[in-house]
Amino acid sequence: MLVHNLTKLEKMVLDYMNFSLVVPYSFLNLTISLKHLSLSNCGLQGNFPTQLFHLPYLQNIILSSNPDLIGYLPETNWSSPLSLLDVSGTRFSKGLPGSIDNLKHLKKLNLDSCVFTRSIPSSLGNLTKITFLDISGNMFQGQIPDVFGNLNDLSFMGFSSNNFSGLFPSLAFNLTSLTFMDFSSNFLRGTLPNNISGLSYLRELHLYANLLSGRVPGWLFSLQSLEYLDLHSNKLNGPIDPIQEANLVQLNLTILDLSSNNLSGNIKSCMLVKLKNLRSLDVSFNNLLSLTRSSNDVNSTLPMIIEFRFSSCNMQPFPSFLNASKSLQLLDLYNNQIHGSITK
Repeated sequence: MLVHNLTKLEKMVLDYMNFSLVVPYSFLNLTISLKHLSLSNCGLQGNFPTQLFHLPYLQNIILSSNPDLIGYLPETNWSSPLSLLDVSGTRFSKGLPGSIDNLKHLKKLNLDSCVFTRSIPSSLGNLTKITFLDISGNMFQGQIPDVFGNLNDLSFMGFSSNNFSGLFPSLAFNLTSLTFMDFSSNFLRGTLPNNISGLSYLRELHLYANLLSGRVPGWLFSLQSLEYLDLHSNKLNGPIDPIQEANLVQLNLTILDLSSNNLSGNIKSCMLVKLKNLRSLDVSFNNLLSLTRSSNDVNSTLPMIIEFRFSSCNMQPFPSFLNASKSLQLLDLYNNQIHGSITK
């Protein structure tokens, strides 16, 4: 009621205030001139009125981190100038409506850790201006549609911890502006493509805890911007493709996790030390994977390595190329076939 007469109010930010006793329907008193509404972490409880999403000038609405707030997105007649929609950490439910493509100006959509179900509507692919998309931690079902062909401005994509199944949507690898991709903890199957045309700016790739099979393609290690690669707990098999150094540019990969797969063959130390910035390596629980010395081990080193995990594999010689790794703090070689001497 305090703001009911503020007919020209355009921006209201009430984050981190205690609204646990405020009835959400009281926000229907807000003026139609409102452009920005932020009610993050306010302890809101009960049903949020869907009518607010229809305010004619509303551009940003942030309701994040209100775990007792219930609601759903408009399913019909949803036309709005919204550019930012964030209901993460709430109990918003039902499905993502097919009318989502009416939000022609939407740039950021965050539905992380809600209780959305059903499947992803193909209309999501019509949001050509979107740059941030996170639907992680829900109960979305079915196969992920190939909705990525037109999302070339997308820089953040989070689809983890749902009930997605079917083939991995390989078209996601063609997104030219992507910096973060997370499809982890689903039931996605299929193989990683042999070549790609995008991902020039990708910094983090999380595909762990799926059913992906086939080889680990070499192009993953040649992405110049990639810093974090996590493929653990899949069904990847065969030898790891050789690591190719990028022309005149040092690779930036700092964390590499390929543990708990079915990888086999030899990793040569001279191939591994091409990753000069590597701080954490985990290839544990690949019981057919071995590490072999190279003739130039004396000149080989991982100068930045902090954690080196190679447990439950088929390593036989001790990895002497680690001798010059001055930052090493954790070395796990448990359950291998190591024999012979260990260097000082």
